[in-house]
Amino acid sequence: MELIGNEAGIAALKAIKEKNRDYLKFLLGEIRSNTDLKTSFKAEDGARYSVTLDAKAQTLTVNPE
Repeated sequence: MELIGNEAGIAALKAIKEKNRDYLKFLLGEIRSNTDLKTSFKAEDGARYSVTLDAKAQTLTVNPE
């Protein structure tokens, strides 16, 4: 799955992957279970981002909230 969008948000998501894989798995489960295929998370620095799944293109788009 390809990550696209805001560079700081992608870096924050990768930091979550390194620090807490279970939380990343939770976020991915949330995205797939929501009807709009979207969820949000907070980075370590307090910035909030939204993540949207495009199932057809197999991409995750990260944007600031």
